[in-house]
Amino acid sequence: MIIIKVFICIITLILIYHIINYILSLNYTNIIKIFKYFVKKNNYIKNISKSLDYIKKVYPINISIINTFNLFVFSVIFAIIVFILVFYNLKLILSSFIISIIFFILPMLFLEIIKIQLKNKIKKSFSLYIIGFESFSKNSNDIIMALKQIQATKPLNIFINEFNNLLNSGFEIVKALNFLADEINIKEINIFIHLLKLCYINGGCISKVINQFNKYYVQISSLRKKQKEKMNYYLFILGIIILVNIFLVFYVILKNTIYKEIIFNSILGRVLIDFNVFLYLIIILTIMKIIKREE
Repeated sequence: MIIIKVFICIITLILIYHIINYILSLNYTNIIKIFKYFVKKNNYIKNISKSLDYIKKVYPINISIINTFNLFVFSVIFAIIVFILVFYNLKLILSSFIISIIFFILPMLFLEIIKIQLKNKIKKSFSLYIIGFESFSKNSNDIIMALKQIQATKPLNIFINEFNNLLNSGFEIVKALNFLADEINIKEINIFIHLLKLCYINGGCISKVINQFNKYYVQISSLRKKQKEKMNYYLFILGIIILVNIFLVFYVILKNTIYKEIIFNSILGRVLIDFNVFLYLIIILTIMKIIKREE
């Protein structure tokens, strides 16, 4: 048994040695190329990249160190440190691994929350932008002129200015509108952009587009409100479950020497801890799914 453990340790050390040598033989550019290829194949990294790009677009960050690669590396290092600390205290491999996964995905959860907050600000900015369109449509039916003249407030103005720059550089309006929809990536606003595009192609009336959109917006706003209330309710329930669980674990079980010995010195107790920690992972993933729907 000891010989097998020694053999496994030697093989592991040899593999680590070769991996480190390979990494050191690469320059930073090649590492980034490999990472970009990995991003294309991995949805988690892709989501981090998209969220970070969206945030940096709305709030330009001129610090080069804040990028997808560095954030991923930070998440990995953070997860490894958490794994070591938890394993040192609990001596449970599975629980330590699951907790490290939770801490690995936390940066993604944090980015999603920031992105949703930014999208909510864009929606508020868009509601003012629509009022400008209504005023303009009373005097003119020129969509291009409307898009160029109506001033958008922050942070919507970042996307509108980029769109106008494309038009000024000779970009075809339909392609520019498609680009605008892809960049904003908010369902309600994309519907309005789609209606504008149809209006431009078919020669429709801007005021009719606005009236049609307003009817849709009232319906979608009502639906969103109900969804948000439902989401807040689920988040509240999950929050209560987490708090009750933490209280039971740290203030009832771990503070009681008898309970602690039973839990950590029996197979059933260790399985219960692993299962409990796994539930935390499920709760975190559920929260991420709920938050994602808010977009």
